[in-house]
Amino acid sequence: MLTNLKKGFTLIELLLVIAIIGILAAIVIGSLGSAKNRAQDSKVKSNLSSLRNQAELYYTLNGNYGADFAAATCPTSGTTFFYADATARNIIGESDFAGNVTCAADDGSAGIGSTADSWAVSALLSSGNWCVDGTGFSGSGTAAIVGNAASCQ
Repeated sequence: MLTNLKKGFTLIELLLVIAIIGILAAIVIGSLGSAKNRAQDSKVKSNLSSLRNQAELYYTLNGNYGADFAAATCPTSGTTFFYADATARNIIGESDFAGNVTCAADDGSAGIGSTADSWAVSALLSSGNWCVDGTGFSGSGTAAIVGNAASCQ
């Protein structure tokens, strides 16, 4: 009576299993990258929504939004509410992943005035820009000053 003494897997079977595991790992890692981008985008949108509430609180307490500020990278000093209010400054800081947040504030008259009565903030997402402003707008756009008023464009 003959018995088969060979036990275990062949080299081909082992290589096939390793290849399948490699393919599945590549698919999972690819999915995690896009999920991270979507999570980061959601955080920025939420932060900018919170900023709108903070801006209105600042306006209620001070009667204005602070000094005018041309549409540019958000200020790191000065009296505009983007910097003067510690909570607003923190919200902008949490949303600014690579210097990609733009702030704008204007007083409604030509040139640099004293105190702003309109504002807008936009941030770069993985899928474009997201913008919020003092009119209640929240959506795709960039903070800009048009017609002596800061808004999302």
